[in-house]
Amino acid sequence: PSHQHFCCMIELLGRSGRLREAEEFAASMPAVEMAMSRSLVGACNLNGESDRGERIARRALECDPENAAPYVMLTSVYS
Repeated sequence: PSHQHFCCMIELLGRSGRLREAEEFAASMPAVEMAMSRSLVGACNLNGESDRGERIARRALECDPENAAPYVMLTSVYS
C-alpha cells in the first residue's frame, strides 16, 4: 500500500468517529507524515475532540518546527 492508502485509512477511521483507532493506526506507521497529522486533526475537529486535535498538532510541531502546517493545524483547533 502507498502513503495515500494510509492517509485514506486514517481519514476514513477519523470521519467515522473512530479517532482512537485512527491515531493508533497513524502511530503504527514508521513515520507519521504531515498529511496523516492533518487528517487526524481534521477528524478531531469534526468530532469535537479539540484536546486530542491539539495534542496531535503539537506533536507534529515538535517533529518539524520549521514547517508551517502544524501552526495551521493548531489555528484550526482553536477556531
